[in-house]
Amino acid sequence: MTTNVVDLDRGLAASDSRWSIEGPEHWVDGKCIKPSFLLFVDDAQFDKILTHNGFAATFAGDGDLIQKWKTYLLSNPTPTSVKPPYSQTVRNRPSSVSIYIADMSQNKLVSSMDNPITVDNVAFFAGSGAPYALECWTLNRDPLKAITTAKNQDNFSGGTTKQLVFFDGKNNLEVGTSIRDVRTSLQKRGLVMYVGSASVLTVKQAVKDNPKVADVMQQIANGALPPTAPCEEMSREWTDNEKASLDNGLAAMFGW
Repeated sequence: MTTNVVDLDRGLAASDSRWSIEGPEHWVDGKCIKPSFLLFVDDAQFDKILTHNGFAATFAGDGDLIQKWKTYLLSNPTPTSVKPPYSQTVRNRPSSVSIYIADMSQNKLVSSMDNPITVDNVAFFAGSGAPYALECWTLNRDPLKAITTAKNQDNFSGGTTKQLVFFDGKNNLEVGTSIRDVRTSLQKRGLVMYVGSASVLTVKQAVKDNPKVADVMQQIANGALPPTAPCEEMSREWTDNEKASLDNGLAAMFGW
């Protein structure tokens, strides 16, 4: 569940604060049945935006990988530091991370993914809510309004809008948090949304009635399933071009 916006005109990065995990796919008579439910939690403190060394990084995708990359960036790595993985295998398929890095002093993007969702290379969008945010931004040129629009139309986006202003670094981001906080929040106050239904149950209610929900919650608790901020790039491996783009961004960020 996510919507990220990097607006170089405004000099601002913004995102929603929802994290989620879909229920499992299953097969019936040779047909793949899509997940019937979605577990999610808003405002779990672990943000999808990071500011460090005068740069802004936005993340989407696999929550465990986002944690590893945030830790890596905050460690002030050298060129010889071992990088975290770009993807891992979850439910027998790739589960990747999306990373954009901007130089805040120059309002300039220094690293991005292939085929970014963008308007005139000024505003960049990532996540399941990106199409809605893009449409709104095109009309209003307002990244915060774009996030709100995405939250109203995308089940995978929600919660408080987080933002980072490039000019002075003002933000409403959390510090000292981790993906563990998301796991804890999912267990304590997570919600379950059933596909095609307007009803939303608490995780505690849903676990009693649905063994599949109980199984997913157990996998969340033992670390087998990562909370996610879904995006288009999440279901594939990184390309060589994306790796090179990130290397250029890291060189700019750390003066390599």
